[in-house]
Amino acid sequence: MFLKNSSIALGRDLNKLRRSIFLLVLFLNLFGILIIYDASAISSWQLYNDPMYYLKRQAVYSIIGYLCFFLSLGIDLDKYKKYLPAIVGTGIFLLVIVLVPGIGKKMGGARRWLQLFGWKIQPSEIFKVLYITYAAFCFSVEKPKQFFQKKSTLAGLFFLSCVLLILEPDLGMVLFLFMFSVAMLFVNGFPIKKIVIPFAVGVCALAALIAVSPYRRARIISFLNPWSDYEGKGFQVIQSQIGFGRGGIIGTGLGGSIQRLFFLPAAYTDFIYSIIGEEFGIVGSWGVLALFFVIIYYGNILRRNIADPFRSMLALGILCMFVFEIIMNMGVSIGIFPTKGLPLPFVSYGGSAIVMNFIALGLLFNASK
Repeated sequence: MFLKNSSIALGRDLNKLRRSIFLLVLFLNLFGILIIYDASAISSWQLYNDPMYYLKRQAVYSIIGYLCFFLSLGIDLDKYKKYLPAIVGTGIFLLVIVLVPGIGKKMGGARRWLQLFGWKIQPSEIFKVLYITYAAFCFSVEKPKQFFQKKSTLAGLFFLSCVLLILEPDLGMVLFLFMFSVAMLFVNGFPIKKIVIPFAVGVCALAALIAVSPYRRARIISFLNPWSDYEGKGFQVIQSQIGFGRGGIIGTGLGGSIQRLFFLPAAYTDFIYSIIGEEFGIVGSWGVLALFFVIIYYGNILRRNIADPFRSMLALGILCMFVFEIIMNMGVSIGIFPTKGLPLPFVSYGGSAIVMNFIALGLLFNASK
């Protein structure tokens, strides 16, 4: 009876944590929609004669995300695990067809999107979540022989997906998959000496990809010294830092941003955190960071109470995904990382990203039920 009552009490506590996480995510999502409207109203009026163009699209993306969140709550993870190779194969197929001229949509020099009924889909965002689930499956295998087979399969999947992503090109997603894979090796108890070699090889490969690309080399140079090309590659970083400087402690107030007036490119996508820093200051930007910290902290409590290896690994992978995206987006905004084009989860504008983030959140809740 005592054990039964204890399990009931624990279940209630975990339900409270899930509700708290969902409410925090809901707040961030609604706050993000507000900032997207604030940061994009003038540019969307100029481009589409509608100041609410991006707001309305983000609202639709969010509604789709909520629907997918509730659908992912009902997925039978045991059956999902059985069909996982075929599902991941579909993700690879999407990465292939997006490279086909006439099918994949090219924007800004990269072919990363599929056009469907007037809406753009980014296959790499879909594949990211599929890769995390497959990695969780591979790392949850306990038999040594099976683990070796799954690890080899995961390594092959990693290299194949990286090749396809480099062809788009999408080096930011390659970096994400690389760092995620290294982190999963580390948290699963792999000896440091066995991680150092693949890590060093990966770093050398990334350095080579940067070295052979004039565009990427210019990005690194502008990151190290933005003022060396203040009207070109360093423009975004400089304008982002100016925004944080203008915000000060308490900010300029909602709608008080000057950087959104065509000074800061991608103000409502990759650099939305800069607008938050300008309008809400250190108080607001740190407040958003604190909310993300609480979400990750509560999510890790959920993960620690999961007994099933696959579900536990899945929850860990999803939490790692959120942590990397938060750190990279905020780090780029404040100038400690080169520009990479990773959105701020649940806040930045973008359909594929926010829908997949909600699916990942649903899988996290599903795994912890």
